[in-house]
Amino acid sequence: MKKVIASIILCTLIFMSGCSKEIKNVDNVATNQQVNMETKNRFYFMQEGNKLLSRELFDKRKDEHFKKYYPNAKDDLLKKTKDEIINIFDRPTYRLSIVESKDSEISKMNEVQDKIVWIYSLDGEDSLAVYLFIKDDKVIDYKLDEYNGLSNADIVNLFELF
Repeated sequence: MKKVIASIILCTLIFMSGCSKEIKNVDNVATNQQVNMETKNRFYFMQEGNKLLSRELFDKRKDEHFKKYYPNAKDDLLKKTKDEIINIFDRPTYRLSIVESKDSEISKMNEVQDKIVWIYSLDGEDSLAVYLFIKDDKVIDYKLDEYNGLSNADIVNLFELF
């Protein structure tokens, strides 16, 4: 019994001495380094197309290109280029992009070309849409989800998926 108590006390002392060193090191790091904060302005743009994706075309293409949702699909949208997507579905209903700037001057803004979201909203009474997440000109992810319009928060949240 004495050996068990002695080992517990010894382990506690070793643990506590290690913790105090960790805390001291963290304090030293915090006091010796300056924190540089950079503010970036982000502007989100939406371009609206002139047509919706027809339900008939979607029904035909879903069994061919949506392997994520239809495992028997022949092909997948992942890694397809924007041109290939246009050949499959035509132009998107909405194109979302993001522009970042270190200051508020419009002349110094750069569009982040590698992050684009295309949304194909279906015509008819169905509120379904196809969301394509494009990075470096290729589809990196997609989802079929409900679409009831886009709020500012929805747009920001879509870019959080990158």
